[in-house]
Amino acid sequence: GLDGLNDGFDQAGVFAEQATELMADLARVNPDQSELYRRMATEFAAFYDVGRKMASAYVDGGPAAGNRLMGDFDRVAEVLQQDVEKAMQAADELSASSLAASVALAVDVQRWVTILTALLSIVAVAAGVYLFRGVLGPVCHTARLATDLSDGDGDLTRRLDAGRRDELGAVSRGINRFIDKILE
Repeated sequence: GLDGLNDGFDQAGVFAEQATELMADLARVNPDQSELYRRMATEFAAFYDVGRKMASAYVDGGPAAGNRLMGDFDRVAEVLQQDVEKAMQAADELSASSLAASVALAVDVQRWVTILTALLSIVAVAAGVYLFRGVLGPVCHTARLATDLSDGDGDLTRRLDAGRRDELGAVSRGINRFIDKILE
């Protein structure tokens, strides 16, 4: 054979194995196109076989011998190229549909985040109103009455709500008793 022309056969074999494995992986990942990928694997095997024979003919017999197989190589390459184009189109369609699904999911997540934020805001406002009306309001009212009493300007007929069963109720009862003692 012609010296130096046969140094890529092993590397071509490695690449051929990787391509065959890739097509099998694609068939598993995208089952809707698995038949196309299996057909491509068969076509690729024919492409690789004719290409290997043609390369061997070039090495062993020179350009004239290799060129005789060029027609066969072109035919298997054309068949494979058509299916590669179909696979690329299918990949583009899958990519577009995956992108559309991702965008729809992102919109749904955004919508739920907005709803949850609104609900949490309503809960926070309700908690604030409860705290103000249930805790801070009575504390402020008690403080005003205590300040008025300590300044000597207090209306001794006013009473605090002593019906609560918590610390504010206890303070209110104590202040009311204090006012009662002053009036005695």
